[in-house]
Amino acid sequence: MTAEDRQLHVFVNEVTDWIIAADKADAIKVWEEINGESWKEYAGENDDDWIEEPDDGKLTVYQEDLTEPIPLPAGAIIVESGDGWQKVQATFRAWADAYGRGFLASTEY
Repeated sequence: MTAEDRQLHVFVNEVTDWIIAADKADAIKVWEEINGESWKEYAGENDDDWIEEPDDGKLTVYQEDLTEPIPLPAGAIIVESGDGWQKVQATFRAWADAYGRGFLASTEY
């Protein structure tokens, strides 16, 4: 069974990158694909610092540079919006179901 065949969850690391993946190992793999470097080399001794977020927990994501509306996760609410940006809040389960495996959000980007 591949990562794509398993239910996805949201994982967060020490630098607050939220990644949608099947498990912690898959989250690290997604992070490495996006960043083009080894998580272990980047994080050093903190390389094991990934947490699976609870499905019913909520995350507010700031979406910017919007030239057209993007599909929102089920049950999402727009907390605030302006010209070309919006803050959207949804459960971690809704984010994972809506966007699939990959990068979700970060405080670093």
